[in-house]
Amino acid sequence: MDASRCTAEFAAEVSVESIGSVHGYETWCAAAGLKPDEGPYGLVLGTTEHGDRVTLLTDDVNYMAMVLQAVAASQITEGIELASERFVVRDGWPCDWPVPETGHGR
Repeated sequence: MDASRCTAEFAAEVSVESIGSVHGYETWCAAAGLKPDEGPYGLVLGTTEHGDRVTLLTDDVNYMAMVLQAVAASQITEGIELASERFVVRDGWPCDWPVPETGHGR
């Protein structure tokens, strides 16, 4: 799925600080299939034109910060085009993903 072809519903940075604990962050990264030591990560929760939930993930937090600042400054959330080459796309939102029992992301 092309990241630029979804509607962003929510965006944030995911880090130890935003999750609140190292264990919580490591668990989140494992569920997302990410390596905790390569974060923090940018997260965009989106919906496709068919209404399916997708999660966009990036390790380019500078790009995500720019996107978040632009959205905050303009209050525009529709029609924003994201650079799809900067994101990995996962089906569903984190609340839809199975919680891993142990270990870290790939």
